[in-house]
Amino acid sequence: MTDSLREYLDFHLGVSGRIQAFQQRRMYSVELEITNICNLSCRYCYASANRKKAGLDDSTVIKILEAMQRGGMKEVGWIGGEPLLVPDLYQWMRTATERGLDNVLYTNGLLIDAACARELVNHCSTGRIVIHLDSADYEHWSAGQMRPSREKFEKNLHALERLAEGFVPSIVENGNSCS
Repeated sequence: MTDSLREYLDFHLGVSGRIQAFQQRRMYSVELEITNICNLSCRYCYASANRKKAGLDDSTVIKILEAMQRGGMKEVGWIGGEPLLVPDLYQWMRTATERGLDNVLYTNGLLIDAACARELVNHCSTGRIVIHLDSADYEHWSAGQMRPSREKFEKNLHALERLAEGFVPSIVENGNSCS
């Protein structure tokens, strides 16, 4: 593996740390399902199947982050439902960062506007924001939805563009390039 490839994989995915944790039989990351509430209604999603709308509370999340830090873990994945619907998410991400954890967000992207994108850039330092998009074709996308709408489809489809716009200022400020 070339040095530049290893640097890329280490920065974005923590590959060297993951390999080391695996060799030492340690956990590297944890995904926290902080809510099952979602602003989409995907037919195949387990979150839609749960009638009780619940999630993790502040004290539970803080205890988990503290345990992750003590255990030497390096990454927390924020999943749901839709994590961006949780009011405490950004504070929890700040707490995770303060404890030496990298944040990874899994989202459908519907709530990502310019302000949200800037906030996420600050909290997801490795750039790991995963947007779930079923299709770039409305008919295909809507077939997987219980309550499809063109507006939601367009927001889902263009979430990546909004995020990319949020990352551009930080790339320019740091003198980095995407190449």
